[in-house]
Amino acid sequence: MPLRSVRHETSSGNRPARGIHPHGLPEVHPMNTANSIRRAVVVSASIVGLAALPGYALAGPTIEVEGDPERVGPHAGAPEPVRVAGDVPAPVYFKDAGWRFDDMAIPTPLPVGYPAPTPPGAFEIKHYPSVRRAEVSGESSPRMASMQGFWPLFQHISRNDIAMTAPVEMDYAPVDENADNDARPAWTMSFLYYEQDLGPTGNDPADPNVTIRDTEPVTVLATGIKGQRSDRMGGDTQQKLVDWIEQSPEWRIAGEPRWFGYNGPDMPRNRQWSEVQVPVERVELESADVESDQPAS
Repeated sequence: MPLRSVRHETSSGNRPARGIHPHGLPEVHPMNTANSIRRAVVVSASIVGLAALPGYALAGPTIEVEGDPERVGPHAGAPEPVRVAGDVPAPVYFKDAGWRFDDMAIPTPLPVGYPAPTPPGAFEIKHYPSVRRAEVSGESSPRMASMQGFWPLFQHISRNDIAMTAPVEMDYAPVDENADNDARPAWTMSFLYYEQDLGPTGNDPADPNVTIRDTEPVTVLATGIKGQRSDRMGGDTQQKLVDWIEQSPEWRIAGEPRWFGYNGPDMPRNRQWSEVQVPVERVELESADVESDQPAS
């Protein structure tokens, strides 16, 4: 059932339009390997908006691809995204063990069954399978959410020898329409398992704040973002998705927004790739509408 808070309505004053999270979407990054503490330190600095720590210089434009190319390649049987809006002449393609678009790249493997990333400027309908993921939930500002979620998740995959994948996912709970702008948003940060049969589900025995669960399959309307995103950029992008869905006779909103971060800080900020997504479901035509479309006999 669609969550009402994501539906767009005109608002007054400084309050965001319904469906746009009042605190925007935080910046989080996946890493290229699970066991690299050096990268973890750099990533955590990037997440909270800090400069790289002394002795941890960020990488230049050269992209290092790690791991078996068969693990980071496109997955057989993964559903193809369906372009529904936007004019993007350059295609998303897979080369040198990474997804690419223009000068952007994703050198980290996506979970099995995940569709290709969506480029900036395009709107795509995408179908995601069930995936096993480790997640941490809380209520705090976007910057605090990144800190509170990242370290427990990183420690979980490190002690269980689970490889890091992309994207890092952020999901948002319904926004209380009566709350003021100082209300703390509820969020869930997730690290995705490459395959669904890795490890058990349930609470992590070493940290009860980390939950491992299998998600439900979901269909979304997605669009890509290039560059280091801001709260305003995330909100504006989400609003465009909501507007498109509300004008579509075929789709309706079926859940709360989520944000995908595909790159770590070793990707230059002006080339970082992320996505904003809104879950959707097909609109079922009423029988009367169907009958009215039938030609008279």
